[in-house]
Amino acid sequence: MTWKRRSEVARRGMKQGRHGGRALLVVVAVVAGVLLGGAAPASAHAVLTGSDPRAGAVLQTAPKQITVSFNESVVLAEDSVRVLDPDSRPVTAGDPEHADGKADTARVPLTGGLKAGTYSVSWRVLSEDSHAVSGAFTFSIGAPSKFGAETAAEPAVDPAVDLLYGIGRYVAYAGLALLIGLAVFALVCWPGTTAVQLLRGSFRAGSWALALSTLALLVVRGPYASGDGLAGVFDP
Repeated sequence: MTWKRRSEVARRGMKQGRHGGRALLVVVAVVAGVLLGGAAPASAHAVLTGSDPRAGAVLQTAPKQITVSFNESVVLAEDSVRVLDPDSRPVTAGDPEHADGKADTARVPLTGGLKAGTYSVSWRVLSEDSHAVSGAFTFSIGAPSKFGAETAAEPAVDPAVDLLYGIGRYVAYAGLALLIGLAVFALVCWPGTTAVQLLRGSFRAGSWALALSTLALLVVRGPYASGDGLAGVFDP
C-alpha cells in the first residue's frame, strides 16, 4: 500500500470515528431524555386530601382513632401517624394501618381518657413514586388549648440522606442510559467488531456506575424510608 493510499485510509477512519462519536452522543442523549422524561411524572407526590377529625376541628367527645386520606396509595411505616396531647405526650395505641384496607389511607388508634385541649397530628408516608412526604395539623377536644403542641411538620427525609439518595438515583439513570445507548449505537449505528472494541471502556464505566449506584441506593433506602439520619444505614 502506497503512502497516499495509507493516508486516505487513515483520513477515512478518522472521519468515520468522528461521525461515530457524534452519533453515539446523540443516541445516549436520546436514551437519557427518554429515561428522565419517563421519571418526570413521578415527581407528583402523594397529597393529603382529608382527615378524620378534620384539621382545626373542635370535638365535644374524644375520638377513638385518627384517619388521614391521600390522593394515591401510600406505604406506611411504624411511626407514619403520630398524635401528641396538649402536653406533647404521645397518645397513640398501636401502629398505623390502612383504613378498611384502602391503600390511600392511614389510621392509628388512640388511647382512652383523652383530656380536653388541642392535639397535634403529624404524618409521614411514602408515595407511589417512592418519595417520602410529611405534614401536620391540629384538632381540639372541648376547646382549643392556650398552649398546644407544636404543629410544624418535620422534614420527610433527613437532608443528608435525601442528598445521597438523589445523587444515587441520577447516577443510576446515567449508567443505564449509557449502557442502553451503547447497545443501540453498536447494533444500529456502527455494527461490527470495531465498535465493540472501541466502546468496551465506556460500557465498563456504565456497568460500574449502575452497579455501584444501585448498591448505594439499597444501603440508603432504609433511613430514607424510615426518616432516620445517616446512622440508620447501620441499623439491621
